[in-house]
Amino acid sequence: GGTFTMGDDNERMAAKVSPYYIDQFEVTAAQVAYYLNATHGKFACDQFPPSTATCFLVPLKNVGPGNGHFVTKRANHFVVAPGYEHHPFVYATHSAAAEYCQWAGKSLATEARWEFAARHDPSTNKDLVFPWGDTFDPNRESCGDCTSSLNGNNEPLAVGSYDGTGGHGDGRSPWGVFDMAGNADEPVLGCENDYHPCDGPCVDPPGEPARKGQPCGITSRGGGSLQSHLTTSYRASNSETGIRCAR
Repeated sequence: GGTFTMGDDNERMAAKVSPYYIDQFEVTAAQVAYYLNATHGKFACDQFPPSTATCFLVPLKNVGPGNGHFVTKRANHFVVAPGYEHHPFVYATHSAAAEYCQWAGKSLATEARWEFAARHDPSTNKDLVFPWGDTFDPNRESCGDCTSSLNGNNEPLAVGSYDGTGGHGDGRSPWGVFDMAGNADEPVLGCENDYHPCDGPCVDPPGEPARKGQPCGITSRGGGSLQSHLTTSYRASNSETGIRCAR
């Protein structure tokens, strides 16, 4: 934990976060398949309902991992396409991601906790533009429109691929967290729309709950297919995401 500045030149907020844990990696296809089998596919679906519903999108027939569908259903069992066990699961609704984290004994991260883990360097006390520094480097992240290192199908790569080996750069945040730029969008806890400056730093800002009948303004961080979406401060609203948990 610590104190840092959230946001960019357009909107900023000083925040203080108490100590916490956050997953080093995005939740993988193998982990979601295990979860679905353990819960007998309670929240599996073969097409997306409204984004407020709890849904892990799992095709009833194998449409191919080239579409990002790494988990499929065979009879009454959920399986992962061979070779894609360590790829991030990318088709969960916000509430499905929250359900998985709760099942795992954790929760989604708040926006403040997510961004602190992505950008704050405790050795210099600086808040970085990208997880690895202030200069964009296409070899440190998996982004469909700004790097050729995906694999030709606009798919995410296996979690932890950007560790500085195998021809990849080191894309870890100062805390050693992988894939906080590119790969999968990641949901955050709460429903923050605008930053709200406090008298001094905002302490553990929780994010606003969704108002009945109104969609969240912000639901995910860290993904995107454009270079401008890969900064640690970029905020998005997506109905289908990957998963990263915190505690």
